[in-house]
Amino acid sequence: MKNQTSSQIPIVSNVQISSVLRMSEVIEVIEQGFREYSNNRVVMPQRSATGVRNGDVLLTMPAYIGGVMNTLGAKLATVFVSNPERHRIPTVHSVITIFDSDTGMPRAIMEGSAITASRTGAVSAVATKHLARSDASVLGVIGTGTQAQTQVAGVCAVRKIEEVKVYSRKPKNVSSFIDKMKTTIRQPIEATRSAKEAVQGSDIVITATNSSSPVVRYNWLESGTHINAIGAFRPTMRELDEETITKSKLVVDSTEACLAEAGEIVIPITKNRISVSHIYAELAELVSGKKVGRSNEHEVTIFKSVGLAFEDIVTSKIVLDKLKL
Repeated sequence: MKNQTSSQIPIVSNVQISSVLRMSEVIEVIEQGFREYSNNRVVMPQRSATGVRNGDVLLTMPAYIGGVMNTLGAKLATVFVSNPERHRIPTVHSVITIFDSDTGMPRAIMEGSAITASRTGAVSAVATKHLARSDASVLGVIGTGTQAQTQVAGVCAVRKIEEVKVYSRKPKNVSSFIDKMKTTIRQPIEATRSAKEAVQGSDIVITATNSSSPVVRYNWLESGTHINAIGAFRPTMRELDEETITKSKLVVDSTEACLAEAGEIVIPITKNRISVSHIYAELAELVSGKKVGRSNEHEVTIFKSVGLAFEDIVTSKIVLDKLKL
């Protein structure tokens, strides 16, 4: 890295990031990142939350990934839940700073939304690769935001999806979602009239909502369904009902983080419906081969993700390397 003063630190926009990110490459680097995580080469304190007002927070997420990746950075993210209704802007905003891992000097400051969406989709793709049935072909989606778009792209990259069904409480959002996805994937996409209709008959289900109450019920699920639950991010929020959690094989991105933040897990534990041991594995254990993912064609599997800092940092490195920054 060349010597530079702080005034020369590049600021990388979402437009630049989107122009060089490819889902297949993000999936590959995310999977490698989870291998390093499994091998204890990731230094990543649990993210801290600074309360602002009315439940809004500023999250601080640093990480160092050692081994061949050798990348250092931190993400700052705000979660302002009332943004969509009050200001017609997204709930989450973020910036990511990458540092030179040899000198500690800042390498770049990056807008965070495109990286966050891509890495979250890629993480679910890795989970799908290890947990969904190999013949899974129908994808049901609840939620139509940016996160849902990259979730679909990620799943379609690891399974031969033939049909996508999508539901949102706001029909106009579904129409916009379908128009956007037609430029990204080739599979036919259809709107459904209810969440139940999106789930029934689906081999893989994605939940990417801000709902505080369940949007998926266990009795809607087919035998052998895999679920990627990525929307709920607070211990009082959940997208899956308790029966879905208690009767399924549960894999998480981080046990520590999910026990602090994932309502799907926290609420049943509080009610003594499950214990911590109900968590079958962390995703890193599947990636590294320490545990088997799906063990038969009939079990329902869940991947619950709350997001880890190292995912943002390794994805950011792809962008900077491609842009030669």
